[in-house]
Amino acid sequence: MTLKSLSIENFQSHKNSKLDFVDGVNAIVGTTDSGKSGILRALNWVTNNKPGGNAFRSWWGDDTKVKLTLKNRSSVTRIRTNSLNKYILDATAYEAFGQNVPEEISKEINMSDINWQRQFDPPFLLTESSGEVARRLNKTVDLDIIDVALTNITGRIRQNTQELRSEQSRLEELEEEKVSFKYIEEMEKGVVEVEGLQIKIEGLCEDIGKIQNAVRNLKQYQLRLTQVSGILKAEDKVLEMSELLKKSKVAERNCDDLDETIDNIERYSKQVEQANKILDAKDDLDNVSELLRKSIKIEKELGRFMDLIDRIHKVKKLAMSWEDELEKYENEFNKLMPEVCPLCGRSGK
Repeated sequence: MTLKSLSIENFQSHKNSKLDFVDGVNAIVGTTDSGKSGILRALNWVTNNKPGGNAFRSWWGDDTKVKLTLKNRSSVTRIRTNSLNKYILDATAYEAFGQNVPEEISKEINMSDINWQRQFDPPFLLTESSGEVARRLNKTVDLDIIDVALTNITGRIRQNTQELRSEQSRLEELEEEKVSFKYIEEMEKGVVEVEGLQIKIEGLCEDIGKIQNAVRNLKQYQLRLTQVSGILKAEDKVLEMSELLKKSKVAERNCDDLDETIDNIERYSKQVEQANKILDAKDDLDNVSELLRKSIKIEKELGRFMDLIDRIHKVKKLAMSWEDELEKYENEFNKLMPEVCPLCGRSGK
């Protein structure tokens, strides 16, 4: 690509310099230390991103910028500040490119090392070997691709030849080792027999597992049977206590009837007392005799009632003892009885 102009700001000794190029040869003339080499370094910096670091920046410390304008009116700007490091191609900025030049920038400038001839470099191609001259010429007309391809093919042939020799040597070694593995056929037969035995062992292990499960289930059933036997014994006692409870309730009802009878006797006793008072007041012997017979009869009935009351109190005491014993057996039954009766399947609580 043909260069049109170069602007340099704060690069080495250049504070603000601009060069306009013409077609053909351009000569840069000046005294020593006037910045001629700095111009070439600035051009190298914008085209090849070299030199690196910050040593080329001017000592007064302003932002360093080099702008290269091409004949096709496109421009490439290289900027380095305390916080920025980037390329700008026309209006597109490129950052984080490391030590390389962004590919779009390289394609736009289209310059390589063959385009550079520095002050102390030897004459171009005259001092180089014929092979190096041929390499450069081939690269110029893109014939270097053939050289690279031939070099790669030769390397691959050499590598494949070495690998082939190595594999042939390895094959011979394996053939020799193969003879020592004849016993493998007999081992295969043994493996088949072992696999058959393994299958039988697995079947036996499965049978053993089933037997162990059956034994565990049998123990559980024996334990449940023991519990059920205790429950049945408790049930017999509960039934007996239930009968006793019924009898005690009948006795309670009889006691209530006896209490009523006692009330009647007391009432009759009061009537007898009144009758006795009447007998004292009256002289009618017939009436006294009748009342006396009633009194004797009532006294006999009162004696029988008193015996009956005594029996009732004994029955009450016996019923209370039965209730205590019944409560004890009911508690024992509730402890032994599960939530569901194992015999009839009904709720046991």
